[in-house]
Amino acid sequence: MKRNQAQLYLNLAEVYATAGRRDDAVDALQTGLKFARRDIRLTIAMNKLTERRRPVLSFLGRRHPINRQLGILRHRTMRLFGQQF
Repeated sequence: MKRNQAQLYLNLAEVYATAGRRDDAVDALQTGLKFARRDIRLTIAMNKLTERRRPVLSFLGRRHPINRQLGILRHRTMRLFGQQF
């Protein structure tokens, strides 16, 4: 079994997700991304499993430029302070 074969991680994540073990599925995909970074299927599967945060300003749409900039700022701040918020 080769570590850089993305399909193996996709299959494992699917089995975990079907069994209701969502955290294990995310872990499998993160491991797959570590070894097979260029495979877009892993990124797509990860985006389907992980939840997005709510928009910073809920009365504006998610794609509104103000929300996007504030979201980027929130993400950088959370990463800087270790997601204490």
